[in-house]
Amino acid sequence: MYKDIDQINIEENIYDPENFEDPPERDPTLRVDEEDDECQCCGFTDVHDMCDVENFRNCEGYPVPLFELAEMPAKGVGIRALRNYKRGNYLGEYKGVLMDVGVRPREWTYSLLISKKGKNGEEGEEIATVDAHQYGNWVRYLNHSYAHNTSFAPYATGDRMFMSAIAMKDIKIFEEMTINYGDEYFALGRIRCLCGEPQCEWNGTEEENLQRYKEKKEKEEARKRKRKAAEQAGEDEEEEEEDEDDEDDMDTS
Repeated sequence: MYKDIDQINIEENIYDPENFEDPPERDPTLRVDEEDDECQCCGFTDVHDMCDVENFRNCEGYPVPLFELAEMPAKGVGIRALRNYKRGNYLGEYKGVLMDVGVRPREWTYSLLISKKGKNGEEGEEIATVDAHQYGNWVRYLNHSYAHNTSFAPYATGDRMFMSAIAMKDIKIFEEMTINYGDEYFALGRIRCLCGEPQCEWNGTEEENLQRYKEKKEKEEARKRKRKAAEQAGEDEEEEEEDEDDEDDMDTS
């Protein structure tokens, strides 16, 4: 139950074109051509339906997730591991109702962006938002912690792309499984963190959290400008060297 709404478990994401401003011709999480992420189960780039999440888990040797919903002090319902997990283990897909990236979900607390894997470690194209406030699966009950032991990562298996929780470190049996909700959740949502970790930067007042968020964004923008300027300077230097080489070629001729 969340805000008097029954939370219903689902096996697959729900796609309804009405949840998109410009409805796509198909479910945007479906792989349609070789330009989409390759299948992480078999490595094929062609689209097929031979592989699914169970195939992926089996071929990689990942354990079947065993867990329980448990009431966590000061944090509400959370997830407790009922087996040991190794760092890098696949845990489970984040499921819910698919929505347009540009549409704010009714309850953004339970929303997560689905993106492609991207190249060279960079974040890939955002293709949809998953809203799990009413329809979803167990992954939505992961609580926040600054010292989180799971994270979300994009995956592609068979003919589908999705976001999955993975173990960031070894997780022991009966340990709570947690994730980092991100800066926007606490700062823009004006929520004070209750994870209890002394290093957590979001355990201040609403005003303090918002100010800290603004400062972090300003620093990020400054780093981006500095990096872009350095890249531009490098390109200009390469052009100057090419011009000098051209002049040398003309002199020798």
